[in-house]
Amino acid sequence: MDYWIIDARITGFPPARLTMSKYGRVSHIQPPDSPFAIIQDIDGFDDDAHSGFAMDAPTVDVETALEEQRNVVGMRLHFRSTSGIPTARSEFIVLSLVPANSATSSPPPAPVSIEEELAQAEIDRIDRYQELTDAPQPEDGLPVSLTFRQVQKIAAIVDAARLGHDNYFDILKDVTKFLNAAAMEAVPGVGMKPTAAEVWAGIDSTVPWPLHGAPRSQPDVDS
Repeated sequence: MDYWIIDARITGFPPARLTMSKYGRVSHIQPPDSPFAIIQDIDGFDDDAHSGFAMDAPTVDVETALEEQRNVVGMRLHFRSTSGIPTARSEFIVLSLVPANSATSSPPPAPVSIEEELAQAEIDRIDRYQELTDAPQPEDGLPVSLTFRQVQKIAAIVDAARLGHDNYFDILKDVTKFLNAAAMEAVPGVGMKPTAAEVWAGIDSTVPWPLHGAPRSQPDVDS
């Protein structure tokens, strides 16, 4: 094949389509005003293990990639710009590489906005966090020392906040501080300051035991 199509992307911009010769010379870029417009010759493709020095040979040179039909999806373009500057391990990531007249050659990928990419990155981050935190931890089986009174009063405070007692809602930050301190103190060699006992002393001495049920209207004492 004399010409090949590369679909590639860079974060924050729509995917682009480059047409290049079998020797790596780029002849057409769509859209023409994309960041890919700086590319003149593609020397090959780099993986993340590449040193990053532009004068080093690419991980897979362009002729090898084309002749051997190498899978370079996910690799980075190793290229020379229109000003002649070589660039290795660029942020231009390959989405596909196919012959220009191939039946499998498809339209350029649909543009993805930076907002969508950031939103997806946040979803991926949260999913990864959940995977890590939900996985078994070495400390999971450690017993935590709480008294009957502490458990009962904490449950009452949480119920009061849940039912709409606003003055108990603000106390929840101290409750979580106490529970976290109690958990950390169960880990050998780990301590917290203030200690769980100190946090509990503040809760127990200043927070009255909540009444049962939802808030009730108060009588008008001035009438």
